[in-house]
Order: sequence, then C-alpha cells, then structure tokens
Amino acid sequence: MSNTILPLSNTQAKSLAGKRWLFNGQSYYFKDYDPAAPGQPPWRSGAEGKAFPLLDSGGQVAAYLKFFTTPSQLRLDRTRWLVTQQIHAWAPQLSAAPSAWVDSHQGGRPDGLQFDLTGYFAMAARGETWLELKYHLVENRARFDKNLRWECLCDLVAALALLEQASIVHGDLSPGNILVNIHRASGEPALSVIDFDAFVAQIGGQHLMLAVSEGGTYGTAGYCPPDLVKKAESGDRTIVPYSDRHSRDMLLLEFLLAGPEFSAEVSPRDWPLDKLQRRYRAFLGGVPPGAMAAIAHLEPPAVFSFLERQRPSSTDLAKTLALRLPSPPVKPFPVSPPSPSPPKPVPRQRPRPAPPPPPATQKRKRRLWKWAAVVLATSVILALGWWRPWPPNSLAPMGLPPELVKIEPGTFVMGSPASEAGRISDEGPQTRVTISKGFSMGKYEV
Repeated sequence: MSNTILPLSNTQAKSLAGKRWLFNGQSYYFKDYDPAAPGQPPWRSGAEGKAFPLLDSGGQVAAYLKFFTTPSQLRLDRTRWLVTQQIHAWAPQLSAAPSAWVDSHQGGRPDGLQFDLTGYFAMAARGETWLELKYHLVENRARFDKNLRWECLCDLVAALALLEQASIVHGDLSPGNILVNIHRASGEPALSVIDFDAFVAQIGGQHLMLAVSEGGTYGTAGYCPPDLVKKAESGDRTIVPYSDRHSRDMLLLEFLLAGPEFSAEVSPRDWPLDKLQRRYRAFLGGVPPGAMAAIAHLEPPAVFSFLERQRPSSTDLAKTLALRLPSPPVKPFPVSPPSPSPPKPVPRQRPRPAPPPPPATQKRKRRLWKWAAVVLATSVILALGWWRPWPPNSLAPMGLPPELVKIEPGTFVMGSPASEAGRISDEGPQTRVTISKGFSMGKYEV
C-alpha cells in the first residue's frame, strides 16, 4: 500500500474520462462525459472528494473509485483499516463498502495516463438514491408499496446492527447515502448503504475519527443528531459523528410514510405534524402485532425529542424484528512500530583507584553505627505499624521498591469528545498522542 494520498485535481479527473483500467484482472472504463449533458462531469463530488463511476464492458456502472480532496496520514490510516475489515462481505446491504485500496504505483495506471493516483475501490450497489426516489414519490412517478417500505426498514436496521456490533458509526446516514432497489431480483436487498467516508470506530482503544477541522464531516442537517448541528452553527470545528440513531429514525419514518404530501427536500422534522400523525396512525393499521414494538418509538412528535441514548439500539431493533445477523469479524487497528533509534555512545571513563583499607578502629566504629541504625529503624517500623500488609491502592511505603507498569508504544486520543455527557472544558480538545518508545511508570503515587 502507498504511504500517502494523492489528491486528484479537476484537470486530472477530466483526463480520466473514458480511460480503460485493468484492476485485479478485470477491465473497467472510467465513465465518459455525456453528450446530452454538456459540462456536467461524469463523477460525483462531495465534501470528502470525488467518486468516479467505473463501467464494465457492457457499459453498466460496476464500481466506484473514490479520490480524497484533503490528504492526511489520519485519513489514510482510517481508510486502510476500513478496507481491511472487508465490510462489503458482511451482508448484501453493505456490499458497497470499500473493498480495496488502489495505488497505481503498484497496480498500474489506466491506459494513456501520465500521472499516478490513489483511492479506494468499492463495488456498485443496484438501485437509485432514496433522495431521488422521494422526488419521484412526490411527483407520483414511482410506486412504493407497503411490503417494499417494510423491507427497506428491515434492511437498514440489519445493516446498522452489524456496524453497531463492530463499534462502527456510519457518520452520515442521509437520503443521498441510501440506495433503494425497487426492481430487486429474488435474493437481492431492497436497500444498500453507501459512502462510508465519515465513519467513526472505537477498536482496541483506538478512536478512528476525523473532525471537521481535519477535513471530516459531522453528517447531514435534519438527519444527524441535532446537537451536532447546533455546535457546527456556533463555529465548533472539533465535532465528529458519534451516533447513527437519530438519522436512522428519520429515515425509518420516511420509508414508512413518504408520499406526495411531504416534501422530498427536508427531513420529517420539518414535515407538517398533523399530516405526519395521521399517516403514522394509518400505517399502524396493517403492521403485525409482533413488529409493532420495533416502530413504537417512531410515533410523532415524541420521536423528535429523544436524546441519542434514549433511542433503541439497532441491535435491539433487529432482535425485535427477529432478523438473523452474522457476527462481524472485526480486525484490530494496526499501530506502526516505532523506528529503532541508534544506541547512544557511552563515554569512556578512566578506572578509579581503589580506596585504601580503613584502619581496624575505624572498621569497628562503622560496624557499631550500622547495627545502631538497624535497631533504630526496626523500632520505628514496629511503632508505626508498617509491618502490616500494605493496601494495594495506597501510597507505597518508604524503603520498598515501587511497583511498575509497562507502557507500550502506540497511538491514542487524549481527551474526551465534545459530545460526551458531563464533559468539562479542560478535557479537550481531543489530541492524537503517539508514544514512540515504551517505558515503565509507577503504579501508585509517591
């Protein structure tokens, strides 16, 4: 793998259009400009970078190659870790997760290209974005029956439950990052989750996150937790995503209730409440009693007032819906070993001559003073009760060797996230700290 991220300029992206690329023995073609839409680039641009569609030999979109706008070592480390998880193989609803890191230095450039590129490769999922489908529903140009609505609900809960079990937050669940496949074949999911660039993970003590100040995103207004929106509006650039539950519930409401009477441009938080309540009560009429508990928390307007910790976990919802989930095989976050430093030269010292032996009288005096010191120290110890066993969590007594704990080299995040309940100001901002060389530290106070 490459040790750097190479940003892709618009000029370079234009030169990729129509190029053939051989990757893992498969020929792909970077999508070319559409003559019917002059000036419109074939790639999709977002806050994180550019997603370039890759076509198969039949001209169908088969995969995407994602290029990052803001290169950094943290982004590279996060993406590498995400690729090693092979999330795309966990479940069909997650098949569009990054599956490979691409570096043309190793895998070869596209035909005729004069520069190198890096990015991640992800297979394409079938369907259209939920945002596009909402517009079609508003315009009565699509049919979204109750069975399909329920399948989308179950597919989203299943996907998020798997991520939740792996301590992964998607970070930007929104209508643009959900694909719905109306014309699904037998065995295909109705819904797929895409665009994992904003993910947050807590693995083995490592916090894999990217703050807004580092080129990350906190989510989409109307879907991400409202407290993140308030902090962003106040100018806080240390914020990072921390939960998918609010965005999940807004999407579940849309799957169940979206139609011509509701705008496709806003989340359910901005839908007319009276219409929303009527649609919700009407939908409950055909819900099986066993599944009622899974959507009880979605009743408006209460659903808009819950804090993240008050919302049910996706794992609990999956159990309520009796969804069968595999166990995700999460791999640890690798910490690069520190480079060994050369040993410091030890200065040569001239040997000191041995002192002359003391006279016999001095030897006897020293011996007597040693015995007197031993007797005095023993008396003091017995008087103070230091002979009793020392509590393990208190200060170590004088004269005893300290108990040491080995501090291994590695990287950790010092400080607490801005979103943590009960947090005080001197606990931040969070800072990544790297310990390049291990050392030993006393276990108790001195």
